[in-house]
Amino acid sequence: MSVHRFAARRDANEDELVKVAEKLGAWVIYGPPLDFWLWHAKTGFVPVEVKSRRGQYTQAQKRFLYQCQLNRAPAFLWRCQDDVLKSLA
Repeated sequence: MSVHRFAARRDANEDELVKVAEKLGAWVIYGPPLDFWLWHAKTGFVPVEVKSRRGQYTQAQKRFLYQCQLNRAPAFLWRCQDDVLKSLA
C-alpha cells in the first residue's frame, strides 16, 4: 500500500511501475529526495527514482545519488517493468 505523494509532477510510467512492485510485495512511501522509498523483504528500505526515457535528475537528486554511491548505499532507477523485476524478483 502506497502513501500519498509529495511532489505534483510525476513521470507518466510511475503508477504502472509502483503497481508491479506492490504485486511483488513491496511497500512504497513517497518522499524526497527521490520519488519514493521502497521496502521489500529482499531489499529492505531503498530509495527509488522513476524516470521516463527522457527524464532528467534535479540537482538535489544528483547530490543524493552521489552520496549513495560514495557510501555504497543502494538506490534504484526504474524506467520500465524489467527494472522493477530485476530489483525485486
